[in-house]
Amino acid sequence: MADVLTIILLVIFLATSILIGYFASRKEDSEGYLIANRKLGIFQSVMTISGSFIGAMTLLVYTAFVFTYGISAIWIFIGYLIGFVIFTFFALHLKDYSKGKKFYTPADYFTHRFDRKTALYVMIAIFIFYFGALIAQFVGSGKILTEITGMNYSVSVIVIFVVIMSYLLMGGFKSVVKTDVFQFSILGILLLVIGYTIRGGLQVPVTHFNIFNASPIMITAFLVLGIFTLFAGQDFWQRVYAMKNRNVVKKSFIISGVIVFIVALVLTYIGLVAKTHYASIDADIAILYSFTRLVPSFMVGIVAIAFFAAILSSADTILFVLGVNLAKDFLKKKDVRYTRISILIIGILAVLLALVFKSLVDIAIVFKSIGLIVSVVIFFTWITKGNRTAIKVTIGVSTVAILIIAFFGFLSPELAVVSIFATALIYWLVILFLKLFKKKEKN
Repeated sequence: MADVLTIILLVIFLATSILIGYFASRKEDSEGYLIANRKLGIFQSVMTISGSFIGAMTLLVYTAFVFTYGISAIWIFIGYLIGFVIFTFFALHLKDYSKGKKFYTPADYFTHRFDRKTALYVMIAIFIFYFGALIAQFVGSGKILTEITGMNYSVSVIVIFVVIMSYLLMGGFKSVVKTDVFQFSILGILLLVIGYTIRGGLQVPVTHFNIFNASPIMITAFLVLGIFTLFAGQDFWQRVYAMKNRNVVKKSFIISGVIVFIVALVLTYIGLVAKTHYASIDADIAILYSFTRLVPSFMVGIVAIAFFAAILSSADTILFVLGVNLAKDFLKKKDVRYTRISILIIGILAVLLALVFKSLVDIAIVFKSIGLIVSVVIFFTWITKGNRTAIKVTIGVSTVAILIIAFFGFLSPELAVVSIFATALIYWLVILFLKLFKKKEKN
């Protein structure tokens, strides 16, 4: 059970997040609510990209991978670093392509470039991917709050939901950006403080530092997972649309990639400490367990805030973009009221599922694999002219295949390799078939 100081610090932090959302909502029009008036500068962009990236999926799932697979899991973040660089070029293309157009989501891009039906296929897969990520955020935050305060898991999840909903319904995307800046600033400062005050005796065997401990297939899975993830990240697309100009786009993604990699190095070490000293704990809470037992007791409240700063900055982003998807992309309603209602409905559904499915790593593997399907398709449509039929068939077949594989219990990071290479194979087979069919028709 948490002490009084921890509870007070948590309440202050959560209340501050709500207040930021309230002030962000004042004198705000629909463009401000949906896309922050497309005026994001470098500082805000870096903070919101980094803040959104470092959430439950990163803090808990990645550390769980380190706990399970050792330092070889760092290949995920080596992939992410490469992915940030590659995505920067795509982001510049996206910024140029969207110039003069009021784009809000990937659906706008695909509708404009291909047609609405193609866009719907893409958005359905992205929606499934993001909805799974949202469930993971609630599961992760619920486990953290339960571990720190001793509260019932279900109550913990509901508390997090209420806090996020309180500021998100008021301030929209402006609220997301402003709370991201606040929350990620807090996270950065507290990680430094925690690192400085952490207790001694954290020796890790030298054998744990061999990055080739995992099999070649596992390393490949981690690497490609990192490289391709960003392409299906519609929160990254949204930030590109919201940035002032190309210069902001270029610098923001490169800087964010470096920051995220530095955080990954810290998380990797913590995961190795957990693997060495607490081998019998639940992998889902390896990082939290390590932090709360390696820092002095008076620092536990600060640890709690650091985790919530990371998780809230991701969960609110995911919930917001899902609300925009449902209202604008699927229901074709641009009125902000429909976005707010959509956010509320999606949030409630995610919470209900988070109360049922509590394995964070399993959730991450399944839905990340679906996201990688879209990433591969987006990548091909960027480097080639793209094909409507190939996009629709590939997304449909690959998504169903991943869900079937997951249903039969194949829940391993290697599923990322299966997802990427199977998607690429299907896409080009469809292209080849269409060319052959067209050639036969001419003859």
